[in-house]
Amino acid sequence: MSRLGHSTLVPLTVWTVGFTTFLCCSIAAGVTASDAAMQLGLTVWGLLVVLWVSYDARRATGTPCFDFAFLVAAFFPVSVAWYCFRSRRWRGAFTFGKLLFLFILPYLAASVLWMILYGQEAPVPFE
Repeated sequence: MSRLGHSTLVPLTVWTVGFTTFLCCSIAAGVTASDAAMQLGLTVWGLLVVLWVSYDARRATGTPCFDFAFLVAAFFPVSVAWYCFRSRRWRGAFTFGKLLFLFILPYLAASVLWMILYGQEAPVPFE
């Protein structure tokens, strides 16, 4: 493990903070985010998670199989959970929990801001 611990999650954390800021600013301005912006947010988040798994596997075990990043992307949600538990055993639950938190944070913050500003239940982003 590196000196900074899980410092490879920094790009994913920066993206999450930026996407959270974008969603909160759009709600504060009274404009809903477009479907394209929401899809871009999900796609970039997924790509950053796949890149994190690939980098972490190279850092921990050397060189994984040649198509490892492709396989992680092809079986995306299951492969990330599998990798977290395979590489860290039961501590992988904590790592997987951090990834889930980074996924949920923008939507949770935007929903809380919506309820504070407008005093009603937030609309579902994907209908």
